[in-house]
Order: sequence, then C-alpha cells, then structure tokens
Amino acid sequence: MARSKTKWKAFKTARKHVRSLGLKNDAEWRLYCKGKLRKKGKKPEDIPTTPNIIYKETGWVNLGDWLGTGNLSNKVVRASYRSFSSARKYVRGLGLKNREEWQAAYQLGKIPRDIPLKPERAYAEKGWKSCGDWFGTGYIPPGQRSYRSFTKARIFARKLGINSRREWEKYSRLGMRGKVSKPDDIPATPARYYKNDGWMGWPDWLGKKSSRKSKLTKPSAAKKASSKKSTSVKKSPATRKSIRPKKK
Repeated sequence: MARSKTKWKAFKTARKHVRSLGLKNDAEWRLYCKGKLRKKGKKPEDIPTTPNIIYKETGWVNLGDWLGTGNLSNKVVRASYRSFSSARKYVRGLGLKNREEWQAAYQLGKIPRDIPLKPERAYAEKGWKSCGDWFGTGYIPPGQRSYRSFTKARIFARKLGINSRREWEKYSRLGMRGKVSKPDDIPATPARYYKNDGWMGWPDWLGKKSSRKSKLTKPSAAKKASSKKSTSVKKSPATRKSIRPKKK
C-alpha cells in the first residue's frame, strides 16, 4: 500500500502555534522538534520539522519570521545591506575618526542595520579599501602605504635639522614645534623600510657627520706617532753600541 501523505496545518496556523512557544533560534527549534524541550510540550504531527521546505510556496519567509523573533539569517542580512557607495557616504557624514568610535556608534544604535558592523568583510569585493577611506579621514595603515624613493625621503629628512635617531623617533610620533608634520609617504622606521634600498645609517639619513669616523681617525694618528717612537727606540741600542770604548 502507498503511504498516505501527512496533511499539514495551514502555514499561518502552524506559524501562530510556533510563535506562541517563545523559541529563540534554530537550535531551540531543533530541540523542540526532537521532543527535548518538555516544558514546551510535544510538537504536533501536522506541523513539519522542515517548514522552509513544506511552506516554501505558501508563505515561508525565514526562521525569524517563523519563530516570531524577527531575526534574519546571515544570508538574508547580507542581501539587505545597502550599496557600498551609499553606506560609505552615510558613514562619512558621521565624522567618525577610527574603528573604536565606529564600534561604539554601532553599539549605541546610531548606525542603520542595513550598514554592516564589519564593512571590510561585507564589501571586500565591492569597493572596500581601508578604514581611512570608509570614514573619510584619508588615513592609510603603514603596511598599505606607498613611500617616496629613498633619495627623495632623505632630502626631506635632512631639511628638518634633526640631530639624532631619538629626535627622529620623537618627531615621527609626536611631531616637533616649528617643523612640518611627517608626511604619510615617509616611513617612521626608514632603517627598516630602506634597508636594501640605499640605507647607510642615521648620520647619512639626517645629514650629519658620523662621530664614529672621527673617532676612528684619532687613534690612527696616535698609532703613527707610536710607530715613530718605537722606530727611534729600536735605533738607540745600535747607537749605544757604536759609542762603546774599545777593549785594550
């Protein structure tokens, strides 16, 4: 004999029953279907465990609608996001400066839900460049920057009149009164960035004479003087020998 098909409740009737249960997510719905949520009672046989299939053509929207939570699946959420250019335009109008301010604004509900919390993922292949572009600040992370050639960068560094590596590091972090701010296309760590592209040390970078060379010059002069002295000492025994009295 052919097995008779189950006569399911109408979609709206079934959904009304399910919503009355107060289930919150897919995991709870599955437990309920397996009879593991005793307080919720047993699932009626005329309500399917796969409502997305049974009611596909008769009213099914999504699980959030079925349970009455209003939650949307990730797939549905992604499909509902506004375009990248529209989202970026809105975000730039907020005047946010960095990721911390962005996350705080999102948690406070200041960002529409059709703009993703993680735009770098949602718009990875739809126009995303960087947080600086997203917020409109123009900031570019160090790893993504394009720097000037070594020669041009060194010319800029020498014009600053900075005297040491320590001063350069302070200037890069905080700036210095009376000096222009460091451009983004000049690295804060030139020794690392230009290591194989012209770097010859901090004195060369800052346009200062190397104190190491001058130190090396002085010992060499002293060495010459020492060698002259040793030469004269070696001659003295011969001289003494020549003036010794002859034996009778």
